[in-house]
Amino acid sequence: MADGSVWSLFIDKYTKILAFIRLEKDISLIDAVLQTLTAQPALLLLEKWKALTGSQLRRKFGYSKWADLESDFFMYLEPHWHEIRRYHGIMHKTERKQRGGHKPLLSPLEEWCMTLLRIRAGMEESELAEYFGLSTGHVSYLLRQIFPLARQYWVPHYLRFLEPELIKAHTPLETRKLIAAAFPSCLGYALLFGDNTEMIIGHSNDLVLQWKTWSKKLEHFNTLKQFFFCLGDGMIVLAPPVYGGRTDEWEPMESDVVYNSLNTTFPFLLIMDRGFDGLTYLPANVEMVIPPFLHRYHENRTQFEEGEIEWLHLIAHMRFIVERANHSFKQNKIVHHISNQMLDTADDIVAIGVALSNLPFYCK
Repeated sequence: MADGSVWSLFIDKYTKILAFIRLEKDISLIDAVLQTLTAQPALLLLEKWKALTGSQLRRKFGYSKWADLESDFFMYLEPHWHEIRRYHGIMHKTERKQRGGHKPLLSPLEEWCMTLLRIRAGMEESELAEYFGLSTGHVSYLLRQIFPLARQYWVPHYLRFLEPELIKAHTPLETRKLIAAAFPSCLGYALLFGDNTEMIIGHSNDLVLQWKTWSKKLEHFNTLKQFFFCLGDGMIVLAPPVYGGRTDEWEPMESDVVYNSLNTTFPFLLIMDRGFDGLTYLPANVEMVIPPFLHRYHENRTQFEEGEIEWLHLIAHMRFIVERANHSFKQNKIVHHISNQMLDTADDIVAIGVALSNLPFYCK
């Protein structure tokens, strides 16, 4: 009975609208009504986002100014946006067909904002679909097209291995003085801080994937491990491809990406954690400093020597730099839990996330 009543009300309302349109016989009014009924939610989003400032905008998109977001997009990404292959499945009911295929529901800038919301704010694909008036399949397809495009054309402007002289410029004077006093033989070296961070992923039914991603640190979790180098001011300058959580701390250091970046004629000093003690080979121009061990090489001693204590305190004081960079990277909410369906795009996601964490150093 209730269903019949609801249906009767719907038919009555629909009949009144048709009668009103026939009575008015105003084509412009009909177009206005239809345009209002078929308007997409995203049409008003840009105006809403432009009103955001500071921390609100940074939480959603990583930028502190909307003008920087727009200029970056139109400078680096918009000229290549035509490379995106459009979705040809079932579209949203409001999409109109045109000659040559479907017209995109969103503008290129709105599609890029949707990508940033997925990475920075961690919005799920189903939430984005509801937010932008799309289907979940359409959102998923678009993101898989945009991730590699952004990594190819946008990320290199915010994630690049700097020249040694520029590395020095990004190292605070106080840090350089402390390192020079502790390691006089390394005076003039370019200073880099390295560490790994882990990102939890979903539990897979694939036994091989379970074995490769089983975390040695986080029990009962499967993770991806990301290694990166940062400078004295916290800017990340190198992020090689991700590894499984089972990988030892030092293994990413032996990758071609890291080795080729360090293998230059300029000397580097690396401040690392104890987990990199297993590293057996470094380029000749690289010196590595790790905290001292108490028992590994001296089984009978019960305490550190005085010089080792000062060394340990200095390195612990310096380690806050890389931990701050790690915290900045973790502000990208998507890395808190990466679904198994996105593992094939994990390298792209991490690269975009690192570039977003570097934005404060470039967009001031």
